[in-house]
Amino acid sequence: MLNSETIIRQLQLPQQFPQILSSKTHSASFTHERITEILSRIQRISAIFAVLSLGWVFIDVIKMPWPIWGELAFGRMLCSALFFWLAGLRIDSTSVGMTYRRLLILFLTPIVFLIYAHNIFNYEQNQYSLAMATAYFYSPFIIVAVFGLFPLTAFEIVYLSVPLVIALSLFFQMLPELLGQQSALEVIWVLILVLGVSALSAMSQLTLMLKLFERGAFDNLTGLLSRSIGGNILNRQFQLSIRHDLPLMLLIFDLDHFKQINDRFGHAAGDDVLRSVAERIRATVRQQDAAIRWGGEEFLLMLPSTDMVVAKEFLDRLYKENLATLPDGRHVTASVGVAERRRDKALDWRQLLQLADERLYKAKQQGRNCYVTD
Repeated sequence: MLNSETIIRQLQLPQQFPQILSSKTHSASFTHERITEILSRIQRISAIFAVLSLGWVFIDVIKMPWPIWGELAFGRMLCSALFFWLAGLRIDSTSVGMTYRRLLILFLTPIVFLIYAHNIFNYEQNQYSLAMATAYFYSPFIIVAVFGLFPLTAFEIVYLSVPLVIALSLFFQMLPELLGQQSALEVIWVLILVLGVSALSAMSQLTLMLKLFERGAFDNLTGLLSRSIGGNILNRQFQLSIRHDLPLMLLIFDLDHFKQINDRFGHAAGDDVLRSVAERIRATVRQQDAAIRWGGEEFLLMLPSTDMVVAKEFLDRLYKENLATLPDGRHVTASVGVAERRRDKALDWRQLLQLADERLYKAKQQGRNCYVTD
């Protein structure tokens, strides 16, 4: 199972260069966020390409004689259907390989159409077909520029660009009349330069995304994991618990009468209390546990491979010493709701969280400063 030390080590970004070079250095949580964002952008771009492909049919009808525009329209509608399919795919999986396949489909589809269109132009060369074919000469540069819209690593860009450059090389070899005085090698070199600029843009987006993710991974006040990342970690821990048939304990802490602390002693004193409680939690949890500031004065603890007996021992240790001390010398107390995956037969992590939250409410009703396990 993942432990808190491993989680924190994965989330931190000690060196930017390895993170930009390869996705293997990314944490599982960041990979999930990045892949989800890439898939979302694929959907949006595919929808735009689908509409543009259909719209270009009307241009072909105006500029091209029959049957050329009919053959082009057939190819465009196929491309549009494929783009609509990409746009409609659900983001229900964050497989890296699946993401690469969708990217390749997005980039290679226009190139395949360009080759298809070239065959139609050769079928009946005339001023219309040659003029439109010349316009297609600039399409590969637009396709390559789209690379810059995705947060990709250097290795990913190389992996994805190799088939793209090969396909474009084939396109220009098949259409030498569009090159004019330039050689195919010169045009491919320009394409590689455009690809380099797009790669810098993609890696810049990745760098920014890494920095924003690092900021959001930890709570600024307490130094504990933040809620934004906590849900992803809880989901992964829950899946691991099911896969290995291990218990997973969830504890929700809520500080008693915290509003009164802020009202009586001020928000600065309230912040001191939260920091003290976080320190106390850190000193009590094991390496395999994860502590999250869930919101306000509420903390969430995940205890992997932990049954109810061990959880009660943990709670007894935590309650043995006071969580924090107020300026007037009184001790801060907390109410706790406890739930365990196997014991409570939770179907997913949200249900487990809901059970723990309901028991936290019972602890409040029972007079606070206690924990409820059922």
